[in-house]
Amino acid sequence: MAENKFNPSGSKYLRSIQTVDSRVDVYAVIEAFAVTCPARQHAVKKLLCAGIRGKGGEAQDLAEARDAVDRAIQMQAGRDSPPIQPPRRDCHVYGGRCECRVGFCRAATAS
Repeated sequence: MAENKFNPSGSKYLRSIQTVDSRVDVYAVIEAFAVTCPARQHAVKKLLCAGIRGKGGEAQDLAEARDAVDRAIQMQAGRDSPPIQPPRRDCHVYGGRCECRVGFCRAATAS
């Protein structure tokens, strides 16, 4: 009998999962892969269970997974964006010469 070996390049996709009666649920998979974004968690659940939940069909679940992925992308973009800096005290907002240079200041772009 051939030994069951995984390709070493795919090892990043392997996780140990604690099972109950040799079965595993979606939540154990999400936890094993440390999926922390709620939108990604929802997409994974929809993809793994597409069409078998008894609510709507497979196409509906796939569309809802796509919507969840779109939302995850939006959330990731927000996490990747630098935080908006408040105006400096010498900014025109406080009556001084504008030097806020954050790209949102009309006085800075009007000069």
